[in-house]
Amino acid sequence: MRILHITPVYAPAYVYGGPSRSIPLLCRALAALDGVEVTVYTTDANGAERLPVPNDRPVIRDGVTVWYHRKDLKGSFHYSRQLGKASRQHSQQFDLLHSSGVWNYGMVAAAAAAKNSGVPHIVSPRNAITRWAYDFKPVRKRLYMQLGERRRLNRADALHYTTALELADSAHLGLTPESYVVPNPVDIEPFSSLPGRGYLRQQLNLPEEAFLVGMVGRIHLKKGIDLAVEALAQLVPANPRLHLVLIGPDEGGYLAEIKRLARLKNVQGHLHWSGQLRDTALVAAYTDLDCLLLPSRSESFGNVVVEAMAAGLPVLVSEQVGVAPDVAKAAAGAVFPLAVEPIAGAIRSAFSQPALRQAMGRNGQALVSQRYAPAAVAAAMLDVYREVAARKRKLNRPDLPLPER
Repeated sequence: MRILHITPVYAPAYVYGGPSRSIPLLCRALAALDGVEVTVYTTDANGAERLPVPNDRPVIRDGVTVWYHRKDLKGSFHYSRQLGKASRQHSQQFDLLHSSGVWNYGMVAAAAAAKNSGVPHIVSPRNAITRWAYDFKPVRKRLYMQLGERRRLNRADALHYTTALELADSAHLGLTPESYVVPNPVDIEPFSSLPGRGYLRQQLNLPEEAFLVGMVGRIHLKKGIDLAVEALAQLVPANPRLHLVLIGPDEGGYLAEIKRLARLKNVQGHLHWSGQLRDTALVAAYTDLDCLLLPSRSESFGNVVVEAMAAGLPVLVSEQVGVAPDVAKAAAGAVFPLAVEPIAGAIRSAFSQPALRQAMGRNGQALVSQRYAPAAVAAAMLDVYREVAARKRKLNRPDLPLPER
């Protein structure tokens, strides 16, 4: 099967968070399967900069053929004339198109290419149409939906969601294509041999006895960092060893607002920002944390939660995190309602019970190896591709039998 994945951003543009890691990992795992060829059309977007990649020839990354097209305009729409032209001209060479995200030009280009070529098209909204995300800056999104995004989504042959929560939370739009749930793959290989503790404490000049609660990801309102600071303020007077460490890029200057809140609550000495960490530095940071906290207001999946479990950490997550049901079922951490008091209670429990933390960490590692390994996720996604392609053929050839789900 020849697969074309169209996405506005791709590795190594890690400034864009989880999808810039999970999409390349999925493509790499698919390309490793027998009889599968994967090509990616993307842009050279990399935040305020551009990726140092060629725009006139492909780059082979981990067995995947990647075309980085020049981004023509600033902003999150990621318009690329090259990307649109290539999608229109070459999509018929593939058996299936898979695009990621909405509100971006990659979606526009993929939908147009699929319509013109008749090639089946799967869309992964990547949390963009969940209720919280849809209601965040809603005027522009509703206008854009009316101007064509709803039509493009409904014209897709299938919609892919990474968790049942994302699927349920996207139902408010009443979209009509067949829906599938396949989790994100997470690269667990870097966590197979963990370094010793101490990296973050040394970088942030924190004592060995400090208890580090880590939040990994973009510094953004939806991550619930403000709620975490409020919870920290409740806990620190009785537990001065507690520290909250933020690991990730500052988006839109939101970090300044969080620092102001910390000063207001008199916990500025217990809030730390490491900046964005990658590769071995990120693995070392996970190892040095005592638990991971993710009180997100909306999180369709939660890559960092799976990474933390792979590192053996207990994970404390809100009910709005997509992998929360798996965490609860495996007893790999705590799942709490989205409010300050439950967040503080989850941190307090983890802080005061080291044996419980160790048990949760072991449970999480087992869960990750069973459910989120790249090879298993790629095989499940390939099954979806084959079914969607077969249904498309059935639509064009009514005499063909329908595949079984």
